Amino acid sequence: MRVTRAGKFQNWLVFVVFAAGLPGCGCVLKEPLSDPDKAKSDERLFGAWKVDDPDKKLRDYWIVVIGKPDLQGAPAGILKFVSLGSGDNDKLKIDSACFFITSLGTENYANILNHDFMEKNSPETWEKARTKNWFLLKYSLENDRLNVWLANNEALEEAIIQKELKGTIEEKGAFKTKSITITDSKDFVRFLTNGGDKKIFTNKSKQVF
Repeated sequence: MRVTRAGKFQNWLVFVVFAAGLPGCGCVLKEPLSDPDKAKSDERLFGAWKVDDPDKKLRDYWIVVIGKPDLQGAPAGILKFVSLGSGDNDKLKIDSACFFITSLGTENYANILNHDFMEKNSPETWEKARTKNWFLLKYSLENDRLNVWLANNEALEEAIIQKELKGTIEEKGAFKTKSITITDSKDFVRFLTNGGDKKIFTNKSKQVF
């Protein structure tokens, strides 16, 4: 739910953190789907959004504000979200990330910049050459509701094994968690626009709020 408007809305930070924090969850790209220097904003996302979750505890909350970044030299289409939520023992959790939109036909995707793209103690300035992995989500906005999709890893893995898509599959960590990385974004655009979108963004990974 947007704080200033009626209706239900889901803060997608939950999915971003999920994708970024767990190896093999979500879709990781070596390069984004499109050139961030040519990106256009989706101003429908601007504003403060509050999670509307009937199962949350009484004192739990999560608010996300989406707008333009405070990142020097960032292209005009770069956006930023800042989240504020309650954690264990009422401790505040604050997070943020920059992202930009790629539109392919009628479908919209958020290219989310890896939180670790800047070295510690470096100034907060945009340097395209320093950006490393990106996380990808698909989203749509309808009647003040947000549909968000994480990529289905099983479908991604199958597409790579069948050579429908260029990427790598690695096992990482003590639990041998599979990590999938798309290595050729131009090839990924081809895959998405030729039926691949429906294969990897399915109802299994869709959230509607």
